[in-house]
Amino acid sequence: MKNLIAQTNNAVSTAAIPPPQAIFDYAHPSGPLFFTSSTPSSGSVILIQPDPQTITGDTFKLYFNAVTTHTESFVINDPNKAVEFNLALSLIVANSDPDRLVSGQMYYDIIPVDSPVRQSGMLPFFVTSRAKTTPPPLAPGVDPDNFDPYSIPPPGLTVQFPSNKSILHARWVSYGKNGKLLYEETFNTNGTSVISQAVLNITERGGYVVIHYYGLNEDNILGPSLPLRLRVI
Repeated sequence: MKNLIAQTNNAVSTAAIPPPQAIFDYAHPSGPLFFTSSTPSSGSVILIQPDPQTITGDTFKLYFNAVTTHTESFVINDPNKAVEFNLALSLIVANSDPDRLVSGQMYYDIIPVDSPVRQSGMLPFFVTSRAKTTPPPLAPGVDPDNFDPYSIPPPGLTVQFPSNKSILHARWVSYGKNGKLLYEETFNTNGTSVISQAVLNITERGGYVVIHYYGLNEDNILGPSLPLRLRVI
């Protein structure tokens, strides 16, 4: 897509199901990379897209396997909405090692009310440890939990980045209500960027926008910032 910001216990079925997806991660060639320093205090969000065979009352069970193991379950109340799991910051930290890159896998089971359990594909992931965090970008005047992109007046949404940080690039990612990736773009910034209305229109009510950047922390080590997460209403 053309860049826009720069311009402005049952039987298990073997049927293929998409793996979970991480939205507070940074790209790694083999899977998402979690930085302990860029995981929000509220945790890292894992989204699972709706499954066409799922009905109200079915259960999704997420499995996290790395240095430690962790499971969480969620009972479906809206089959058309993405399932959201929140991996605690303490879990990410517990699976990090300052001397090496830790690898792991995530997957989930769909446990229907009255049919065989189905297992998703595997999501390989990595965890790395950094002592110092890098602050998130800011969107002045915007409530992160009540972001209405369609009410932003021209020329668009102003996003501020720390002026005292050396920023390699920034990143905008939008997800739909069902967890589907709608749009993403990596762009340069000189400290303030305006997200055009063309980009703001590639959002969906009930979805998310995540904005973060890659820059230096207080120890002059490059890494991703804490994310700014906007819930679209």
